[in-house]
Amino acid sequence: MIASALLETSCLSTHRLTLRRLSKVDQRLYVGLHTNPNVMRYNDKVWAADKALRSFHFALNQQQQSPPKTLMWGVHHNQSNTAIGLLAFYQLDWPNKRTCLGVLLKPDAWGCGYATEALTAASVVTSKTLGLEHLVGFCHPDNRAMQHCFGKAGYQLQSANDNAQRWEIETQGQ
Repeated sequence: MIASALLETSCLSTHRLTLRRLSKVDQRLYVGLHTNPNVMRYNDKVWAADKALRSFHFALNQQQQSPPKTLMWGVHHNQSNTAIGLLAFYQLDWPNKRTCLGVLLKPDAWGCGYATEALTAASVVTSKTLGLEHLVGFCHPDNRAMQHCFGKAGYQLQSANDNAQRWEIETQGQ
């Protein structure tokens, strides 16, 4: 089930976006996002380029596991055909039909609704194609834009502390 579903989900399309499974051609995008202080300001740390590159290769490898432990998509703007970000499923828990997810976008793509659109597409693919029923997203309490995206995409705030907010959505039946 998982292997055939992954073949079907190598590319997801919405009205404005195409999400393509992470591949070697996304190295520059991945490293660029993870080394950008503006993009990473709400995450753990800005990575050095060598750490970001190692992480990129690790992510590619994780997608090839059976079953995969991580799934990532490059987020591409349809009209300009440019890469604008990444969407990741991590801590995939296939037996319990759960995953965590996150979105990173280039600063020039902020404020346009792309993160909400990508999160909504992720909800559909997890339910209909991958059989996952529960998605969890985290964001920093000061990241108002991401909180807005989670809310618009149908996620509910489940818990919060000084370091993180936990947002969840049940996708069964979507």
